[in-house]
Amino acid sequence: MDPLHAETWYDKGVILKEIKEYSESIQCFKKALKLKPGHEKALKTKKVLKFIDD
Repeated sequence: MDPLHAETWYDKGVILKEIKEYSESIQCFKKALKLKPGHEKALKTKKVLKFIDD
């Protein structure tokens, strides 16, 4: 796993989402967005998960 690659964090976030680890998943999407602010899939998925996790 390359911790400096946004897609890696996005993929990890997707896996965590699938096993319903929403808070951890959101953190992965935040890391992906920090590395690549324009990562549309991470931004969209993070927004959806915020509604589920609340």
